[in-house]
Amino acid sequence: MMATTGQDDLRIQRTRQLLHDALVLLLQEKPFYKISVNELAMRAGINRVTFYLHYKNIDEFIERFLEGYVVKIKEVLLRYYDQALPREAREKRIFEHLLTYIQHNKTVYRLLFVQKALPQFDKRVMESLRSPSADHMHEYRQSVSDYEMPREVVSWYAISAMIGTITFWLEQDLPYSPNYLADKIVRLNPLRNLL
Repeated sequence: MMATTGQDDLRIQRTRQLLHDALVLLLQEKPFYKISVNELAMRAGINRVTFYLHYKNIDEFIERFLEGYVVKIKEVLLRYYDQALPREAREKRIFEHLLTYIQHNKTVYRLLFVQKALPQFDKRVMESLRSPSADHMHEYRQSVSDYEMPREVVSWYAISAMIGTITFWLEQDLPYSPNYLADKIVRLNPLRNLL
């Protein structure tokens, strides 16, 4: 087996990006289950053989597409976590960066959150954010036991509120800046005065 060169890597990235962009365009036109490999490859400007060099089938391609966007949300949230900041400032910073990222990718996230173009996206985001590696983002879970609130209820509530707010924001065509909305999300946290 030959090692890949930098040029091969660039070619792979370019092909995957073409397929990604083609899927986004097609999802704006029709339901995902009506998209074929032929149609996807043709829209991407590649042939079917090239598609199959990268993916086993369209289900695998869509799975990787979805997973990429779930992972990206979690990465953005984790990247801007700064323990040195006071909690409210830290949360505002995290939300502002997340909302800025979503704003820059609004076409895709509108398809995923608002139009539900690919099933289970919301659920996957919730599960990803409830995982142990995301636990520090919800550090107030530790103190809510004093108020007889199970951690999983608090987690579900916080993540659902965040996803609901993002969905509404996208649905309304982003009427507020990421900075403004992040500030309101943090200030609206109904648990903040209990802790």
